[in-house]
Amino acid sequence: MQKFFCIPYAGGSSNIYTPLQQFLNNKVNLFPIELSARGSRIREPLYKHFTDAVDDVYKYIIDNTDQSDEINICGYSLGSLIGFETIVKLESNGFRVKSFIAAANVAPSEEVKLKDYSENSEQEFMDEIKELGGVTDELINNKIFKRLYYPVIYNDYKLLFEYRRNRRFNKIRADIYVLYGNMDFSHSNIQSWKLHTHAKCYFEEFEGNHFFINNNYKKFAEVFNEISES
Repeated sequence: MQKFFCIPYAGGSSNIYTPLQQFLNNKVNLFPIELSARGSRIREPLYKHFTDAVDDVYKYIIDNTDQSDEINICGYSLGSLIGFETIVKLESNGFRVKSFIAAANVAPSEEVKLKDYSENSEQEFMDEIKELGGVTDELINNKIFKRLYYPVIYNDYKLLFEYRRNRRFNKIRADIYVLYGNMDFSHSNIQSWKLHTHAKCYFEEFEGNHFFINNNYKKFAEVFNEISES
């Protein structure tokens, strides 16, 4: 059985992958992963460290995989980094991962200078998220949304900040499929993902910004279908 474990972007829940289902062939078994403190796990604690998220995803995959299964992992934005490090851990423990779909992010080896928001206001941080196309003014001004969403997205950003302190040069044995928006920040440095696999690396450009998946579910799903047929 071909299983595709999908990790959402910062602040996102597993339901960002739900619209994919209608476009997938019958060989693709979709496993959207719910990270802690959101969606169906909203009462669970936030991750303290990036490695906590990796350990959590690793356990979920192990608990939902049989020896006969083919493992494929997809990660979007922050999820692509969690996914990559999860594959490093899986492979180091003897598991084979067939493919890795890295969406909307530059490679771990890229130097990314992130702004430290620890001294900034909540509004400044949310304005930055809005610029990426992740939220609207209506949502930002919604008190319930801010109360539930802000702690999660801000904590996810801290995980990203922690991870990006050091460039990382690990290589995996899985094929990498890099998906990126032509109006996203990651567009210009996307080729460095080639450095992170001993296998093949493919690139697919989408029309849109950082959240290009929202308007491209059919094309996004075609990548899953292609992998399942290979």
